[in-house]
Amino acid sequence: MTEESFTLTRYGLNYILQNGSKTVYYELDGAATPEDATATSPVQELTTNGAGRQLATNLNTSSGSIISCKISSNYEFSGVNSIKAIFLASSGSPGANMMGRGLLSEIKNVGSQDTMQIELDMYLTQVE
Repeated sequence: MTEESFTLTRYGLNYILQNGSKTVYYELDGAATPEDATATSPVQELTTNGAGRQLATNLNTSSGSIISCKISSNYEFSGVNSIKAIFLASSGSPGANMMGRGLLSEIKNVGSQDTMQIELDMYLTQVE
């Protein structure tokens, strides 16, 4: 498993603080542009060959004053895609709903019947 960095957008932080992270979607991005905390939409959302938005499984792993969750999803591809970033969205439909994005350290080229598992561990600590 490869570990990558992930940037939570301002929209994403506000969404989580107001709504929690119960319903989120993973999506794949074909652009290698740097993260931007003010962005609300991906640069090049991939939508073909099995790369559409997928409802993510969200497991609450909070303990004490640490709020945490594990957000995961699995993809099975039906054709070729070149994946350069992964993002979370608050909706299954395209629009200004990107919660965060992680640029991959290397391009992930996938083909028919390839699979990909995505898992994000998110931690927020309450300061008193």
